[in-house]
Amino acid sequence: MGSRLRHPGRPRGPTRVRIQGGMMKVVRETPASDSPQEWLARERAHFAQVLYRYTPLVVEHAKGSYLYTVDGRRYLDFACGIAVTNLGHGHPWVLRAAHEQLDKLVHLSVVGHHEPNIVLAERIAAVAPGKLDKVFFANSGAEAVEGAVKLARYVTRRPAIIAFQGAFHGRTYGALSLTASKSYYRERYEPFLPSIYHVPYPYAYRNPSGPGDEATLKYV
Repeated sequence: MGSRLRHPGRPRGPTRVRIQGGMMKVVRETPASDSPQEWLARERAHFAQVLYRYTPLVVEHAKGSYLYTVDGRRYLDFACGIAVTNLGHGHPWVLRAAHEQLDKLVHLSVVGHHEPNIVLAERIAAVAPGKLDKVFFANSGAEAVEGAVKLARYVTRRPAIIAFQGAFHGRTYGALSLTASKSYYRERYEPFLPSIYHVPYPYAYRNPSGPGDEATLKYV
């Protein structure tokens, strides 16, 4: 349960767009709503419902370890953005670094090279184990999995990929070909990538063939 609190800084109400003389003008006519149900109805009206949400919370802002919803409640955040915000929401060091970079450069794509990308790669390579001295940055876990599959096939020149039953790797097409955690993730998207083989996880303590390493290998 969250505690009820008031919070500053609210977005306005439903947005209307008017085209005048070939220019788009944004018109907002109603005050912001404190009703989560109203916000959820607006979302269903215009936002494609392809992402599952764990809760019906409509979060207005966050600070530290807490989420603040549009109806004035505060919730302790144990999810941390799936570990993305594990320093807490609005950490001053993170905000300062983001602001400094936004002032200098927002996006470059592949037009050129830029210093922060190189420096971060150097720092990661310096602490990576073994001979791992090359870094590639991805936007998400699914994108990283897609890149890993391409890398494995390119380097080994072998097409087959082994994935474990019950594992989640993402929901982009290549990553979904590996994902086997929930059947509904895969419904109506076949056929998937070829040469993908799903095997049971080699858990020697619990497997149908009995305990022990040899029994586990035979089962797999």
